[in-house]
Amino acid sequence: MKLPLVALVVVSGASAAYLIYLGVKSLDIVVSLYTYIHWVMAYFLHPLPKPLSRIYTAIGIALLAAFSYFLALRILPLL
Repeated sequence: MKLPLVALVVVSGASAAYLIYLGVKSLDIVVSLYTYIHWVMAYFLHPLPKPLSRIYTAIGIALLAAFSYFLALRILPLL
């Protein structure tokens, strides 16, 4: 149980450091990257305890909603 959580923290930290290195300041890019990380790591964190699973799912839904909002903002001008 601890290994996947440590992997989640390491991957998130490494991606944050890489984004800082690249000089990314756009919130939509950061949110989309963390959404991908969150849902990919959810596969490895599958057997979570009940309260932690609900919190993790709620965070995932919030990230997905934010990602969808930023995606809509990018696509709307094209229409």
